[in-house]
This record gives sequence, structure tokens and C-alpha cells, in this order.
Amino acid sequence: MASQNHNNYRLFGILGLALTLPMILIGGPLAGFILGHAAVKYLSGPKILITIGMILGLAGSGIQSVRIIQKIKEFSSKEDRRQS
Repeated sequence: MASQNHNNYRLFGILGLALTLPMILIGGPLAGFILGHAAVKYLSGPKILITIGMILGLAGSGIQSVRIIQKIKEFSSKEDRRQS
């Protein structure tokens, strides 16, 4: 019974990590857009800063997504080793 509860907690952890991926992929470019727009509006910068901010946000989101996917694979491989 305790093993089943531990297994459920591990699955919920994997599910929680997987559900953060869409939020990270949306949040990065959105934050880059907001910061770029603020730089253009308040600092009188060139409009290319919005695009640069979005690209940097997307790159940061991609890096973080890869790290989360690696963590999910690590959790699932530990679970597979326990079951065999």
C-alpha cells in the first residue's frame, strides 16, 4: 500500500512538471514582449527591441522546457527501474 502511494506521488510530480511546459512556453515570449514594449515606450528605444525581447524570451523558454523534459525523463526512468 505504501508503495502504491509513493508511486502516485511520483506520477503527480511528473504530471505537475508536464503541465508547466505550456505556461513556460507562453510566458517567456510574453515577458519579452512586455519588457521590449516598455523599453520602446518609456526609454524611447527602437521598435526592434520588442522582437529581440520576444526572441530572447522564446530562447529562455526553450532552454527551461528542455530542462523540465530531462527532469521528467529522469523521474520516469527511476520509476521504470523500480518496477522491474
